[in-house]
Amino acid sequence: MFSQTEWREAGLEIIRRIDIEAECQRFAIEFTSDRHSASGWRECRALGREDRNPSAAVNVGDGVFRGRYKDHAGEGLSLGFFELAGRFELLVGEE
Repeated sequence: MFSQTEWREAGLEIIRRIDIEAECQRFAIEFTSDRHSASGWRECRALGREDRNPSAAVNVGDGVFRGRYKDHAGEGLSLGFFELAGRFELLVGEE
């Protein structure tokens, strides 16, 4: 049986192998900046609501927050990559 630490490390390894930016663009996440911050956050428009002034971000860096989506307004959603896909049904209908 795996420990909680081993499961966490396995999850991080999977996320490290995913091209987060490309997958987010396939999910129709609209990045509004070509660059990410020093801590890996790339600005985007919020999902599930109108967002004229981009108020969300996805972490595309290499740290423990890689793949995390954070909406800084609205409900203040903070979701891991797979939670994000499930919440917005972003993997449905894939080829």
